[in-house]
Amino acid sequence: MRAVILAGGRATRLYPVTLYMPKQLIMINGHPAIHYIFNHCRKAGIKDFTLCISNNFLKEHFTNALGDGSDLGINITYSVDPESTGTSGRVHSAEKTLKGEENFLVYYGDIITGFKMKDMIKLHEIKKGTCTIATSSSKVLEFGTCSIDENRGVTNFVERPAISDVSDVVINCGIAVCNKKVLRYCKQNDDFFGDTIPELLKEGLGVNAFDIKSDFYDIGSYSIIERILAYLKRDPELSDLDAIKGRKFNVIGKRKNN
Repeated sequence: MRAVILAGGRATRLYPVTLYMPKQLIMINGHPAIHYIFNHCRKAGIKDFTLCISNNFLKEHFTNALGDGSDLGINITYSVDPESTGTSGRVHSAEKTLKGEENFLVYYGDIITGFKMKDMIKLHEIKKGTCTIATSSSKVLEFGTCSIDENRGVTNFVERPAISDVSDVVINCGIAVCNKKVLRYCKQNDDFFGDTIPELLKEGLGVNAFDIKSDFYDIGSYSIIERILAYLKRDPELSDLDAIKGRKFNVIGKRKNN
């Protein structure tokens, strides 16, 4: 199975750092953030990657830092699109790298997590659906919540509850196992989860959820990066980057050997 990693956004919430480098190459605990995505996938047996990037000056940072992936024990192919292309369009452009594979993985390139992806892939194969989305019902909300009665009186208050404590909905984690038929519904300017997944549901195609028990983080702010560092200490398996130990990276992501 091949993983299609979406890494073409500009990450404006992390300015000024991301004015000069992609957020996937921001150093976290001594490694570019994207290494943790590679490691997560490798533990599920995935070693082939399509990295979807934008056709702007940042693309050279990716190719300089990661090359073809051989230094990391993986294989990287690049799919380059105009910056305005939607995430769904980027997945469609990656079709040429899938080489007829029946299933592939879509992974948003700003997510750090360590759940057992092998179990998610197994569920997808058993269900034989069109798409299986990683979801979380245990994610802790950033704010307190309260229940109110018809007179606007507060009847219950919980500070930063897990979403499962206050709702029967779950959160999309930005990772999905897809059957190749998904590619028929990927349009140039669409958002993969915002537009394509609802289209699959509208067409009556099977979309399933795999509820993860691990934490997951979107690299969207400096405060989140602090929480990721704490998470990596709690999950030594995810931070055990055996294949890439001994490599050094400078601040613009260019690979350097010892």
